[in-house]
Amino acid sequence: MHKLYRTDRLYAACNSLQLQVHTVGWAALREYSNWIRKFERAAKHYGEDPVVRGVLSGLKRFGFRYCYSPLPISHSYLSSAPAENCISDFMSVASAGYPDLYEMMTPLSEIIGQLKNTEENPLLRKIIHLVSGRYGSSVAVLVLSSAIVSELQSVLDQHCQGVPTAVISKWQLKNLDVHDNLLIVGAPHWYPEHIIDAPRSPNIDIVVFEWIKVALNLREHFEEQLGVVHEPIRSVSSTQQIATDADQTSVIDLVMPSIDWSSISDRVRDNIETPDRADVKVNALLVKLAGDLYTSFLYSSSARVLVVDTTTSGEALDLVYRDVSEIEAGDLVVLRTEGGSDLLVPIANRLLGKSANELRERQERWKAKISGKVQQSDLDTVVRRLRQLGGKRANANNVRNWMSLNNHRPQDYSDFLAIMRLIGEENKARLYWDGARSLERAHRKAGFVIRKLLLEQVRNADIISLQRTGRADFSLDYEGSGTISVIRIEAVSPNVFEVPEYRIGQVFKEESSWLG
Repeated sequence: MHKLYRTDRLYAACNSLQLQVHTVGWAALREYSNWIRKFERAAKHYGEDPVVRGVLSGLKRFGFRYCYSPLPISHSYLSSAPAENCISDFMSVASAGYPDLYEMMTPLSEIIGQLKNTEENPLLRKIIHLVSGRYGSSVAVLVLSSAIVSELQSVLDQHCQGVPTAVISKWQLKNLDVHDNLLIVGAPHWYPEHIIDAPRSPNIDIVVFEWIKVALNLREHFEEQLGVVHEPIRSVSSTQQIATDADQTSVIDLVMPSIDWSSISDRVRDNIETPDRADVKVNALLVKLAGDLYTSFLYSSSARVLVVDTTTSGEALDLVYRDVSEIEAGDLVVLRTEGGSDLLVPIANRLLGKSANELRERQERWKAKISGKVQQSDLDTVVRRLRQLGGKRANANNVRNWMSLNNHRPQDYSDFLAIMRLIGEENKARLYWDGARSLERAHRKAGFVIRKLLLEQVRNADIISLQRTGRADFSLDYEGSGTISVIRIEAVSPNVFEVPEYRIGQVFKEESSWLG
C-alpha cells in the first residue's frame, strides 16, 4: 500500500478517534494481585535478598500473565506449575529464614487454585463478545506478548467466524497500517505511546481488568510524527468508572515485572555444563527474545550479529551484519536454536577428505583408553593420577567430558599430555593433539556450511507472519540438520555482563533449561 495513502488514513483515524474502555472483573485474580502487593511490601524488609527477590519475581510474572493473556484457563501458557514450584522452593527454606513471609505464603496455593478453577477466562469472554459484534468490518486485537499471538488467533478464529480478525503485537504498530477497529488488551501505558497519540484505528476499544488504572494522556504527538498541525477531535467513553481511586490496587505498578538482568546473568553463569571451558569469561550483552527466551551476544569492537533487514524493497528478506553495540528492541536476529550435531559429522568428514577415517579412529582410540582406565579403577583415582602427571584442570566433570566423543580435546595441552602419559602414548601426544585440533576445525567449518544452507531459506521467509509472531524456524532436509531461527529482540540489557564464552549465542528459557 502506498505510503502517502497510509499516512492519509492514519491522519484521518487520529482526527476522528472514538475510544471506549471496557473493564472486566475477576475476583480470584484481584485477590492474587492484592496478595502480591502485601507480599511485596513485607519483602522490602529483606532488601535485595536473592531468595526473596527470586520468589517475588516469579510470582509477579505468573500473575501478570493472567492480566494480559485472554487465553483459555487450561492453556499451557497460563499453567500454574511455575508459581507452584516457586512456592514450594521458597517454603522449603522460609520457615527458618523468613518466618513472616512463610506465614503470608500459606494461603497462596488456595488463591491460585481459585484462579485455575475459574470456568472461563473473563478477559477472553469479553473480547469474543466485542469482536463478534463488529460484523461488516475487520478487527485487530493488540496483545502485549507475541508469544500468545498464534494461540489467541486460533481461539478467535473458532469463536468469531464471520468477522475478519487479526491478532497483532506492538511491533506491528511501527508501520503506518490503519485498521477498521483496534482492540487493545490491557492498559494503554503498557504499550508505546503512539497507540493513542497517533492511533492506528479510528475506533479503539480497551479491555482491561477493573482494578488496573487506565491513564489516558491524550497529548498531541501526531503532528510531530507527520508534520501536520491540526488538532484531532476525540471521543472517550467508558462502560464503567475507570479505576483511579487511591485505595485501588494499581496492578501495573505491582505485578508488571521488569527484567531482572542480574538474575538472568546469574542463570548464564550458574548453568555450567562444561567446566573445562567455564573459566573463560567474556563481556556480553544479554538479550530477551520473543517467546520468553534469552541469549547473549559477545560485546566487543568487532562483534557483529546477523539480522533481517526489514527496510528492503524486494520481495525476499535481506540479511545484514550489524554491530552488537547497535542492536535494539524490534530487530530480527538470526540464531541457531538447535545444534545440528548429527549433520556435522558427515559434512566435517567431507571437508577432511581421505584423512577423516584415520583421524576419527585415532580420536576414538585414546578416548577408549582413558575410559578403560576409569573402568579398571574409578573416576577419582584417574583424576588424582592425572593431576600427578601434570593435568592442571583434571576433575571428575572434566574427565567425563574428555572421555566423550562429543568433546574433541582438553583446552590446555598440559591436560592432554597428562592423558597421553596415563594411557602410555606420550610419544604420540603431539600427533593425537594435532589430529584432535583438525577434527575441531572441520566441525567448526561444517557448522558454517549448515548455516549458509539454512540462510538460503531464511531469505524467502514470510515477513508478515514473522512480524506477527516474532519467530520463524528453518531446517534442511537432512536428519539432524538442526534449526536456524529468525527471532525478534524484545529487550537488550542496559549493561554489559561477564558470561562464560561457550554460552555466547546459546538460547535459553528464563525458567527452564538451555535449548539446542
